[in-house]
Amino acid sequence: GTIIYSGDNNNKHNIMSALRLVVVLKKPGYVSFRYQVEAEQGRDGLEFTINSIIKMGFQSNQPTWKKRVFPLPAGSHVLEWFYWKNWYGDYGDDRAKLEIIEVAGTDFAELGCTKCPQGTSSVPGSAACVTCAANEYASDEHYGQCVPCPPNTYSFPGAVHRDACKVRLPCVVEDYSKNYTECNTALNRRDLFYNWTLPHICNETTGVSLPSLEVSVDCEPCQPGMYKDASNVCHECGPGRYLPQ
Repeated sequence: GTIIYSGDNNNKHNIMSALRLVVVLKKPGYVSFRYQVEAEQGRDGLEFTINSIIKMGFQSNQPTWKKRVFPLPAGSHVLEWFYWKNWYGDYGDDRAKLEIIEVAGTDFAELGCTKCPQGTSSVPGSAACVTCAANEYASDEHYGQCVPCPPNTYSFPGAVHRDACKVRLPCVVEDYSKNYTECNTALNRRDLFYNWTLPHICNETTGVSLPSLEVSVDCEPCQPGMYKDASNVCHECGPGRYLPQ
């Protein structure tokens, strides 16, 4: 599933990242979540509170996913996760990660399982439905499952019904793009390679193929108003001078 990060905290100090979730439970339930932390031991870390009361104290080093579960009575609750970083030092990723935050007791409908929406699927024991991937579709005949599109057809994520799978047309030159390696300024040379433009939905077997790598081609010329020095580095023309393209 989706992972929530506390942000890019490297080379930043005296900061606090927070995630707040307000829930209203119709019956007693719980909140559960999984977390990872890599931070300066005892100085930076993750903390969890319920209604401003600390339920999970400072966690600075949890390299693998760990699950925590906290009971909740019926009523309104404020759930907050804090990542604190002090004024000194960096360590590792310097952040916390959260995933699979689940709150039970918000609705009596939890007494039964809910049918996944069209275009999504789930496996037994799922807490959420996931969108069918590219080149798959969901149908009434295979409800709750994602079915691969027939050969030589494609679909976009979240497709519903068989007719969402479209025939792959033959690839043409417009279906790929040119890409270059970094210029070697000492030699004024670089390599040229090609990639299929995404999403890649054309049929390579009935159209053009991806061109081969071209080694040692000219580097990009300087822009108008610029010139190359002896090291093949571009510089702007000085005052009172110009260089057309």
